[in-house]
Amino acid sequence: MLSLFFSESVSKELVTLLPDESRHAEKVLRISVGEEIRVADQLGAWVEGPIESLSPVGVRVVRRGKDLHSGISVLQAITKGDAATDAVALLTEVGVEEIIPWSAQHSIARWDDEKSVKAREKWQVVAEESAKQSRRALVPRVSEMVSSKELPLFLSRFAHVVVLHESAHIGIDQIEIPKVGEILIVVGPEGGISDSEIKAFAERSQVVHLGPHVLRSKNAGAIAAALILQERKWYSDAKKSKE
Repeated sequence: MLSLFFSESVSKELVTLLPDESRHAEKVLRISVGEEIRVADQLGAWVEGPIESLSPVGVRVVRRGKDLHSGISVLQAITKGDAATDAVALLTEVGVEEIIPWSAQHSIARWDDEKSVKAREKWQVVAEESAKQSRRALVPRVSEMVSSKELPLFLSRFAHVVVLHESAHIGIDQIEIPKVGEILIVVGPEGGISDSEIKAFAERSQVVHLGPHVLRSKNAGAIAAALILQERKWYSDAKKSKE
């Protein structure tokens, strides 16, 4: 599979890489004229073709395509240390479209206004790097942090909500996964989802477990997303769209 780089737009017949991308391609990867690469606009559209010029890198388009939208968002509870960025990387690679930081009642980590801005920027960078690594033309957007008080209004955005909870009575394999519509997956913090938060979710969600064992917060969302997308046959459709 061709190396992936990003551009501001891929609509023209000659596409120029973003400045940082161009420098990295030339100085680090030592790409040369005539070598074929893939270039994406980070919104799902991509092109492929040979490099026609350097400094900046320009690509002559010979093929075009577009990544399928998965329709999956994840409300990811804020976690401490590298677990949060690990979660963002996994969610990106699996195919999630939007990642929303959640300041849950039992979250150990806390973001004030200043830290929230910097942390979101860091999550977004991780999403971009993970998209490139996985050859994904669509980079998930990292949205503004949501608090538990904001849940009722926030949940109204989505057609379907799936809450992951180790004490749930049914597994994710026992619920009917809608074939269309936006789905939100809710992933709790290390300390678990509180009773009051479960009540806030109750009216608009299905509470499920992922099996007999308790999974880490950084892994649970990606596993749930993969299962849902597999049920929707999204992976098969996405592969066919690139062939």
